[in-house]
Amino acid sequence: MRRACLLVLTTALVFLSTGCPSDADPIVPYRVGFNFISVGDRAPQHFDEADEILADLEALSAGGMRQLSAADVGWFTAFEGGEYGNVGNYDLAQTDLLAINNHGLHAVLTLFQTGPDVPMQHGAPDDKRLYTPDGERLEVDDPTVRAKVEDYVRVIASRYHPWVKHYEVANEVELLRKQKADDYVALMQCVRAVLDSVDPDLQVVMAGIWTSEEDYVDWLEDVLDEPGAEAAFDILNFHYYSDWERMRERIEEIQAVLAAAGCSKPIWFTEIGTSYLYRDEQEQCRDIFRKLSIAFGNGIELCNWHTHISTTDDVSKDWPGYGVRHANGSKARGWYAYRLFAEKLGEFASCSALLQGADDAWVFRFDGVSDAGAGQYSIDRRFVAWTDQTSGITIDLSAQIDAATVTCTEVVPDADGDFPSTNQSPSALCLKETPVLIEEPTLIFSLEQLASLVQTRPALAAMFPSSSVPALAQGLQQLGSTELQVLAETLTQP
Repeated sequence: MRRACLLVLTTALVFLSTGCPSDADPIVPYRVGFNFISVGDRAPQHFDEADEILADLEALSAGGMRQLSAADVGWFTAFEGGEYGNVGNYDLAQTDLLAINNHGLHAVLTLFQTGPDVPMQHGAPDDKRLYTPDGERLEVDDPTVRAKVEDYVRVIASRYHPWVKHYEVANEVELLRKQKADDYVALMQCVRAVLDSVDPDLQVVMAGIWTSEEDYVDWLEDVLDEPGAEAAFDILNFHYYSDWERMRERIEEIQAVLAAAGCSKPIWFTEIGTSYLYRDEQEQCRDIFRKLSIAFGNGIELCNWHTHISTTDDVSKDWPGYGVRHANGSKARGWYAYRLFAEKLGEFASCSALLQGADDAWVFRFDGVSDAGAGQYSIDRRFVAWTDQTSGITIDLSAQIDAATVTCTEVVPDADGDFPSTNQSPSALCLKETPVLIEEPTLIFSLEQLASLVQTRPALAAMFPSSSVPALAQGLQQLGSTELQVLAETLTQP
């Protein structure tokens, strides 16, 4: 039964800008990617070679990847002994194949270690701190340790320059119970200095913080309280695996800590996931859209889904069923849902939250500008919406949508990967617990038409609310041509 009341959305649209390029903030290399890329012995047949992995990620419209599993640059596995400053002493063959690719995929490389297991396997004294491969505590006030860190980071950054722009300084350091915040900040400062010597545009990503731990805020506050901490990194980094209903609360919690510290750095969620074994494949599809929309709608600039291929489908083992492919390599339904999100929404310029639980509705608006070819450009306005009411509701989005009808696609595919869709009136949109992707007809402009629109402010105001102009300017800027850069600058002027 559909709920009788008609919810009318008439409030003004307020954009939460996500990642507008500027001199102060690093440009977001991509919007949606994958975390933990299995390759070699860790991958199933047909996906054990780098080119097979890369081709599938490209088919999924992923923009990048983090944690390259056995192919990452952690020094316990890559470093083979000898002088730390000699690139010949590192096994980087698999990393080369993934990080230096012609598939348009960006790599975020994790320095030192992705977790405590590998260091322990290679003789680290314990799993409570960061260590060097020689067993020393990773404290850069020790000149010997500092020299090793500088040599290692310089080798990695130089080898992958200019392909890799972002380097994460270890991973989930807050879970190492004896690791001190001051030592970690000093390590980031050391990494920052080396990266700057290779290329000042290289970016330092703080180690991902596991938000499911209740005391993660304490670690974040301790790090930000250290002198010089904010200058030591460019991007904050978090992980989220809990229910979608609690995600906004977590983001607001993080933002409150940053506001109290006076920190305005960009925020990435480099790990977001839902297991199709702890839930089911349909719920994983729903969460791909729910969690990514909530993240982007609340100011998160980049998200990686965990993961591409499940490490196991055995629920008695760790991390079962998190991939959009099963452990044997076959597609889960999430493969199609992820591709739908990435294809339709993965290059947005701005995302805003219109409703987040008010009257049981969740509505997010994605705006973007793209090159349509043949000297034309498309301005895309799309929405993701759902309700938490099992009986469903009806909402009115006509204040946001000019078209008489819109295409509504349910984000859970059938077993063949096909998505059910309907044409509906924006004044009476039916929402269910399964999110829908709402698309209105794409607006196509030539360069001359865009220029005329930008110069004629009344015409621009009639087509776009003033709050969406920054998104339009950002989208034009990201396309890169000189003419579009000029239009973007014109848009930002009073």
